[in-house]
Amino acid sequence: MKKSHRFIFISILLCLTCLSALAASKSKGAANDAKSAAAKAKSEARAKAIKGRILAGEGLKLFAKKDYKGAIPKFAASAESDPRDPTVQYYLGISAIRSGDYRLAEQALSRVVVMSPPTSKYATNALKCFDNCRKEMNRVRPYSCIFEGSKFWRWSTQSRPVKVYISPGLQLPKGYSGADLNAEKISKLAVWLRDSNFIKGLKPYRHYREQYHGYVEKGLQEWSFASAEGIVRFTTVDDPTTANVLLFWCPTLPADAPGHTVVSEKKGEPVIIELAVEFIDKLPLNLWPTLVQTIAAHEFGHAWGLQHSDFKRDIMFPTDKIKFTERGTDQTGPNIVTPNDAATLRALYDLNAPILK
Repeated sequence: MKKSHRFIFISILLCLTCLSALAASKSKGAANDAKSAAAKAKSEARAKAIKGRILAGEGLKLFAKKDYKGAIPKFAASAESDPRDPTVQYYLGISAIRSGDYRLAEQALSRVVVMSPPTSKYATNALKCFDNCRKEMNRVRPYSCIFEGSKFWRWSTQSRPVKVYISPGLQLPKGYSGADLNAEKISKLAVWLRDSNFIKGLKPYRHYREQYHGYVEKGLQEWSFASAEGIVRFTTVDDPTTANVLLFWCPTLPADAPGHTVVSEKKGEPVIIELAVEFIDKLPLNLWPTLVQTIAAHEFGHAWGLQHSDFKRDIMFPTDKIKFTERGTDQTGPNIVTPNDAATLRALYDLNAPILK
């Protein structure tokens, strides 16, 4: 190799080494910055939690002195630090009742019920408050949104408006439909549902009727207040590959259920609703509009994050327990979203849920 060529080669090698070192340095710097940011965020969260506990303690001292109006701002500020602490929300609600601020009481105690197991002390006492102050708190009675012991979930602001696809009778493939569909299978299904060719390969269930689509749309519109108020905005879409919530059809479901909603805990994965056609078919034709609308509205409630209510007039009362008669229902379930359902949904979306879709 000539001397000049050797010099150029060495110069290039040195440049490459410098560039590699610079890239490594930048990468290391970025990693250090990320660690520093994470440590800072953790430190700030710890400081916020400590401040929240101090404020709660100050609120409890004022509460013990029966200075309920003075306790309210302390509990409210503490609740901002940790909105998922049922103790703080409970005492905020009780302070509001004793101060005559029933609107605040309804908000705080609804949060307690929504984020607590139904049998918990705070949820039980909060519901007693709703029963004792029915007139003052608009006669609402919220219900728990807890599932699998301690979890509750809702759609993040980044996922809104939630895009809803109502299929024209399409049935999911064998192994992913009806009794076979579970949360573990959503991950694989989520990939397929983003493929337009997969959607084109799906077939309508043979007993599906076109009029069902309109009944389902009416069920969805029962939640229009939630979209109008900005609680959880949603919109229907014709392209299933873009949807967050997809409604399909199947022959039957376990325990002769009229419908089910399957949710995975992974962020970004869709929610799947299935309605059982044979459940509809076995009832008189004149009941179909009310029946399908009711079932659809109920399952869309699950798709927003609501669980079951034990109050028979609520749309989230289990639909398989409603007795559909030739009058429409047995009058214990009016097939509409009630103030209880609305109050529960508002409280759910007022909280920073541990699982965000």
